[in-house]
Amino acid sequence: DEALQKAKEENKPILVSIGYAACHWCHVMERESFEDESTAAIMNEHFINIKIDREERPDLDHIYMDAVQAMTGSGGWPLNVFLTPDAKPFYGGTYFPLQRAFNRPSWQETLYRVIQAFRERRHEIDAQAENLTEHLTQSNAFGLKKINEDELFSLENIHIVFQNIMKSADRLWGGFGKAPKFPQTFSIQFLLRYHYHTGNKEALTQALLSLDKMIDGGIYDQLGGGFARYSTDTEWLAPHFEKMLYDNAQLVSLYAQMHRFSKKEEYKKVVLETLAFAEREWLTPEGIFYSALDADSEGEEGRFYVWKAEEIRQAFNNPQDTALFFDYFRIIEEGNWESNYNILYRKAENHTIEKRYGHTRNELENKIDKLKSILFAVRSRRIRPLLDHKMLTSWNGLMLKAFTDAYKAFHLADYKNNAIRMASFMLENAMDKHYRLFRTFGRKKINGFLDDYANLISGLIGLYEISFDERWIFTAKNLTDYVLEHFYGRETGVFYFTSDLDPPLVSRLSEMTDNVMPGANSVMASNLYVLGKLFLEGKYSRIAEEQMQMVINSAERFDASFYANWLQLSLLVYSEPFEISIVGPHATDMAADLMQHYLPDVVLSGTKGQCELPVLADKINETDKTLIYFCRGNTCFEPVCRVEDALQMMKKLKNDPEEKNHEDSLI
Repeated sequence: DEALQKAKEENKPILVSIGYAACHWCHVMERESFEDESTAAIMNEHFINIKIDREERPDLDHIYMDAVQAMTGSGGWPLNVFLTPDAKPFYGGTYFPLQRAFNRPSWQETLYRVIQAFRERRHEIDAQAENLTEHLTQSNAFGLKKINEDELFSLENIHIVFQNIMKSADRLWGGFGKAPKFPQTFSIQFLLRYHYHTGNKEALTQALLSLDKMIDGGIYDQLGGGFARYSTDTEWLAPHFEKMLYDNAQLVSLYAQMHRFSKKEEYKKVVLETLAFAEREWLTPEGIFYSALDADSEGEEGRFYVWKAEEIRQAFNNPQDTALFFDYFRIIEEGNWESNYNILYRKAENHTIEKRYGHTRNELENKIDKLKSILFAVRSRRIRPLLDHKMLTSWNGLMLKAFTDAYKAFHLADYKNNAIRMASFMLENAMDKHYRLFRTFGRKKINGFLDDYANLISGLIGLYEISFDERWIFTAKNLTDYVLEHFYGRETGVFYFTSDLDPPLVSRLSEMTDNVMPGANSVMASNLYVLGKLFLEGKYSRIAEEQMQMVINSAERFDASFYANWLQLSLLVYSEPFEISIVGPHATDMAADLMQHYLPDVVLSGTKGQCELPVLADKINETDKTLIYFCRGNTCFEPVCRVEDALQMMKKLKNDPEEKNHEDSLI
């Protein structure tokens, strides 16, 4: 407020520069321009300068990114946008160099042009700002419209969307599209679910190819575990080396789910290594996680992670070990990256290496692990990348879910305990007594945004599923009711990104599509659908299904990858999920056995004894047996006593045309 008031009193334009700690070009512009005294003098004399962390204030980042994209056709970070004194955007761009270069004006040239225009053509600037603000408002006016019967999204539409997604699939290197290549976690999850429901082999092949190629590539840290943000090439070789908590959390969930489906040991190893990386690099004393590691160290991008051949040779001091390691990780003398450096990645098949060096598979894995540990120790002595100490509720919500997904796959007690510790700390420190969340932990009291609520609720649902402790699921419901009261647009039928308790901005956005993180509305709709089943709340289910029906029609017309999380919800809804309740003294153990199988069409509840959850009200078991109850659609079936019988029953019902005749066309 102080800065905005100062802009009005002094009648100066506002310069908002938005970046984040792990942003390479943000650091470049900081060093070149913001730390240059002559440039800073111009900025301080003629502008009110505001620096924003996009991860602390995604609401402002969304608005001004949309504005710059509307003005220039592209966006990115650093995001530099000029505002009128009443905070309306009129000009902007991304990185501006110190000297004119890359067909871009220098930063000082840009400043002087804006100063001149603001003095001499103020009426034009005000008009442009008004028009642009109106455009932002209209482009974000996403709301429910009446769906005609012939527009209803059907299973046939899901076929079409699948085909659209596959048009961009890279069938050689996995993933989707060309460089830069992002993991696109939700698209891979959708392919796996689509295969599960249809038996489509093409979907499964692309999902497995994508997962395998990523963990072979340089995007995966072959020494320390964890994933970089994206690959700069199509082969996953050269990453942009920054590591983000949200990427790694989502990829842990993905690989854990794929292990439940395939039982492939390599996927388990990736999950264990990535969680070990996250705990080593980001875990706070309180049990939650910091946000990111920078791409740069020693002034160079990727310096912490890359190797010259001679550095590796000196680390091993054994020609046979060096030859094996060079072969396994494609190390070459001239380097496979910039300045004769090598990025570790795997290209040859393991069986080829085994044959060449006379090792069995276990011998090879043990040998490589030993050599990796030697090189990891050498790397640990290097100057480390910058650590971003922010602790964000939204991203920790994703990490909470990652631990619950890892526990489902591997039944390791540490993961369950870590999830309980995380949830306990977050609810005590990021939530007030009225169920209002804060964006960050610590002194800053930024109100939570929709993604903070949606991701934490999702994590709490997962924690309930692995513990059957009702405090988690009732807290999830109370947070959901808070969201419905303060974020839901009754006139639009969708959730706004900001609360009605927040000061109004130039535009109030609704985040409807998925990007590198799941769209907050798509996560919230999935939460509502599951909570509607558990609490027998028809209102929850109705809102979720209406949003899905409205949004998912866009998936057929536009880039389906931006709707992949919605598509997963659509498969859950149209498949008619199994509502499984496990009641009795061994409920949590049976649930753990059940969840080690890939069952994306299950809504799970359970209790060892007395409970308050409405879905369990008529299923209280007073015997010493543990019973597994089944319902689907409007039909319930006889309970069974063994997990094997439950799996067999689900398989029978899934394939029984009389029970599920509306899937005939899908299968």
